[in-house]
Amino acid sequence: MIFMAGFLFAWLVGQVHAQDVVFRAGEILMVVADASCPIPAVRQKTGGAVSWFEKKSARISRVAHAVVAERDLRASDLIAMKHNSCIQEIAANPKIRIASALTDEWLTDQRAWPAIAHADAERVFYHPLYGIRRSVVVAVVDTGVQMDHPDLVRRMWRSASGFGYDFFNGDDDPSDDQGHGTHVAGLIGAERANGIGVRGIMGEWAQLMPVKTQGKDGGGLLSDLVNGVRWAADQGAEVINLSLAGRQDSPVLRAAIEHAISLNSVVVAAAGNDGVEITPANFYSPAGYAPELQGLVSVGAFDALNLTKPGFSNHSPSYIEISAPGSAGTRGILSTYLGSRYGSLDGTSQSAPMVSGAAALAIGFLKTAIICTRRLRLKSC
Repeated sequence: MIFMAGFLFAWLVGQVHAQDVVFRAGEILMVVADASCPIPAVRQKTGGAVSWFEKKSARISRVAHAVVAERDLRASDLIAMKHNSCIQEIAANPKIRIASALTDEWLTDQRAWPAIAHADAERVFYHPLYGIRRSVVVAVVDTGVQMDHPDLVRRMWRSASGFGYDFFNGDDDPSDDQGHGTHVAGLIGAERANGIGVRGIMGEWAQLMPVKTQGKDGGGLLSDLVNGVRWAADQGAEVINLSLAGRQDSPVLRAAIEHAISLNSVVVAAAGNDGVEITPANFYSPAGYAPELQGLVSVGAFDALNLTKPGFSNHSPSYIEISAPGSAGTRGILSTYLGSRYGSLDGTSQSAPMVSGAAALAIGFLKTAIICTRRLRLKSC
């Protein structure tokens, strides 16, 4: 009897300790640090509990850092690490994935345009007298962009230090090695009336800022996405396109979007492609923050041929605010692709840049980043 009681006590103690473990050894985490803290100080404050995972660049100051837990971390460890002026938060660092898939065939026409043409928007926005008045910087936070694509090369944003930034690899070259970001960029800003390829919603008025946060498999760490959104806003992006989705609520990502909105950026997020209803219990970010953040627009998909919702598109009367073409029957949405080619993808990833292009047109047309006005509404306000 005594033996059984002792065994039960030991088992209960073990269970308490096991449940107290928040992160396991080897797990990739995100440390949010004050921007004024040097990296050596942040490392020291973790007391050796974590090691650095991300690749660094001296030119870029990061707020969110990817680290690896060197041992099992309990709640008490996290509290101890946050008791200093550098570390603000220690959180999970899951992978965020792009929200589209390549279809089987290449197309020679853009089937989304007839669906968009119902609004007769081109006649208004491109009118030589009262149409769009200035170019607009649109950040493509994605897998990168093929910057020398013949339909995109003249539309690339430039700064004194380069074309954009690669947070995934930690360098100044945001080139695309997957194709998704190049496809998204073309839907926003492929050259109009140049005699080749396709045309984007924004056309020759777009300045495309590539921010690479996703890798060749379409996945990327949440910490890279957080840094990418903040960096794009700090560099002056007026529209930030997020054609990606994850199934978690991240206060750190929400704070990054709020930072962008505070700098007058309009953030456009894909709803996701699981064909489910977004609810508080089945939450998707970043689109799920849209009802509470006026500067964030969440985008679902409709089919460009029959104007109905395709089966893959997430949906919600509360969380999805607008829909745009994300498929065209069985043939997908045509845009620019790797190798200076053109290809078709399906998904809310394709819907979001349609809305990003429309938002950029509105900004260039109205000379303002306000998305809730009597003259134009992209969402209910």
